[in-house]
Amino acid sequence: MALVFQVSTTNICVLLAFTYLLYKIVSHDRQNGITTQLRGPTEDQALLTERWASEYGPVFYFPSLLGEQRLVLSDPKAVAHFYGKAGSGYTRTPIGRMFIEILFGKNLLWTEGKVHRRQCKHLTSAFSNAAIWDLTYVFYDSAHKAIKRQSHLASPHQGAPSMAL
Repeated sequence: MALVFQVSTTNICVLLAFTYLLYKIVSHDRQNGITTQLRGPTEDQALLTERWASEYGPVFYFPSLLGEQRLVLSDPKAVAHFYGKAGSGYTRTPIGRMFIEILFGKNLLWTEGKVHRRQCKHLTSAFSNAAIWDLTYVFYDSAHKAIKRQSHLASPHQGAPSMAL
């Protein structure tokens, strides 16, 4: 014979409140020093990056996880140069490429160098102003069809409640 439990809204609310209270107690104890207080950086990492920028200049590397290095650009000209090249002159890390391939596949985001430039060149014509103007009527017609369908669904039927939009 199987046991059947009836769970009411009150039981769920009490369980959630108890879980939240337990979480707050545990996190409060961790923050208020059950262990020895150690020196460490402030919570605001922007201050650390700002200090490094004043020490090392507007463009610098810093060590990251697993021996990787991260590049920080705080010089407007360097940022404009980086985005002006659209990242095509800069390579991704092998781990970054692997994640992009897993998430999105081998596409425009994954490619680099000459292949990336070739794919961008082929896609540029599809996103030009003329191409977008040529497709505007499709969006216009689709929007009007959706409005018509929604107004049909919202119109009062016999015995059905009406809905004003």
